[in-house]
Amino acid sequence: MFEDKIEKLAELRKEFEERESDYKKAKLDFESSFVYKNYKDCELKISELESKIRDEADANFKTTGEKQPHPAIEVQQKLVICYDGATALEYAKTELKQAVVLDKKFFDGTMREWHKKNQLPDFVKAESVPWVKIDKDLTPFLESGEKKE
Repeated sequence: MFEDKIEKLAELRKEFEERESDYKKAKLDFESSFVYKNYKDCELKISELESKIRDEADANFKTTGEKQPHPAIEVQQKLVICYDGATALEYAKTELKQAVVLDKKFFDGTMREWHKKNQLPDFVKAESVPWVKIDKDLTPFLESGEKKE
């Protein structure tokens, strides 16, 4: 029933591995190339200069109040909300329930542990469901039977 599909999957994975190694080599060659180094160097210089311009415009605004020291630069006001996280959480539990979000990964992990101890809360049910796993190494199922080393 699955022989043809598993053989095809094995072939595709083998082909992918071959292409992946070519891809990684090409990527490594490119990243060590003069073109890439020039690109990254230029990117870094842009970032550094933008940061310097922002710092100078900010300092200028703080001393002079000038919001547009150059036609290409505009100092804008941004509203930043500041609060204590613990206090905000307690407030949100009663006054802003939409802000309280379940950490599903943590909750599920904790419930798995509690399930092992038979301590699940009444509203939680543990079910055993089928989970299909396909072996990573399918080379024994290739038509040629060759196993790639």
